[in-house]
Amino acid sequence: MIARQVPIDMLCDLHAALSSGGSRGDIRNARWMLTWRTHDRRIEHKVRAGVLTIHNIELRAKHRGRGYLTELLRHLDEVPEIADRRFEWIYFEQVNFRLSNHLLRELNYRSEAGLVIDCWRRVTGQLEMKL
Repeated sequence: MIARQVPIDMLCDLHAALSSGGSRGDIRNARWMLTWRTHDRRIEHKVRAGVLTIHNIELRAKHRGRGYLTELLRHLDEVPEIADRRFEWIYFEQVNFRLSNHLLRELNYRSEAGLVIDCWRRVTGQLEMKL
């Protein structure tokens, strides 16, 4: 399998899950496990519409550390629409310390100190992240 094909396959997984019309779901396959929701959510003391919330994300061992998730998130920032559903925010719920540091440092996500680590980013529709 071509290395850059994995993020495209992950995007196809998300597209198939969101095109079902539901507001929440799970993806479990040979590449990754993911629990997602689309809803309104309180971010930065305001209720925000069009939030894609990602909870419980785990890449399989052979796909970790290769930049696949980073490439997927960069694509979602460039084109913030999946299956005719546009979202304004990407929100990660209860991520581990390593992933939160990566999101904050490399992808310009924001976070608040607390008992659990949540990270979010407003989708710009263009690539503004460090390459």
